[in-house]
Amino acid sequence: MNFENLEHRVVIKLLCIKGLSATETFKEMKDVLKDNVPSQSMVAKWHTEFKRGRESITDDPRSERPTFSLHPETMQSISGMIENDHCISIRNIANRVDLSIGTIHSILHDHLGLKKYKAKWIPKTLSEDQMMARLETSKTMIDLYMSDPDDFHARLITGDELRHTTMTLALLARLRNGNYLPKNTAVTGTYYADLMTKLRESVKKNRRGMLKRIPLILHDNAPSHKSHIAQEAMKDCGFKQAEHPPYSPDFAPSDYYLFPIAKQALRGKTFDDDDALESGFEDWLDTKDKMFFIMV
Repeated sequence: MNFENLEHRVVIKLLCIKGLSATETFKEMKDVLKDNVPSQSMVAKWHTEFKRGRESITDDPRSERPTFSLHPETMQSISGMIENDHCISIRNIANRVDLSIGTIHSILHDHLGLKKYKAKWIPKTLSEDQMMARLETSKTMIDLYMSDPDDFHARLITGDELRHTTMTLALLARLRNGNYLPKNTAVTGTYYADLMTKLRESVKKNRRGMLKRIPLILHDNAPSHKSHIAQEAMKDCGFKQAEHPPYSPDFAPSDYYLFPIAKQALRGKTFDDDDALESGFEDWLDTKDKMFFIMV
């Protein structure tokens, strides 16, 4: 308890007993205390309490808050939401389970041990199995590259989604094969499967001979990417999927290279509609030479 608050309440109580109104009490305290006077609403609240006969100047004991938010069912539900969508917002989770944003924030950080990295929820500390998965995947990719660097570059296609306040951009960066979604539209397994078909047509048109090499698709473990329909579409298109360890957005070139540069270039600019945003992004891409996309 702040002792200064108690002193204020003593003064309010004495002036109330003296017969001053709440407004007169506040004016009297303001004349004496100047900038240290409590708010007028606070003075009015305690003046009303004392006028009703309250004796104590200390706060009433708070009742224990219910611990329903930490029930195993609630924790499991929230964990499942994160597993299904690593980009889900705290507000979305709070609305689904009918808890406050502060409570959800505490559950995610303090109880589930998660943090947000590149707009995605990942564990603060990876488990031993997750670290081993990162190590093995890294070794596999290095071995694949070292066996034939030219073939590796010729086959690799990186892809990811970039969320914007007005739209979602699904970009397969290596081929400049982009698709734009209107706002509030999710990237589903069905959409991603259709994107694989479009990608194959783009490869066939712009990268002759690449299909014979078997393109290697590198993307993260988003639910839309891992869905059965998307996996089948990749096989039907003759693509092979590069391994990507769980909770490792830093392994996706678009996450640590392309998208941060794009966001920095577009930061502070305003667009009247989705078409203007698409044009702005395309114009920015047109300023980049071939080496920029090889780095992706």
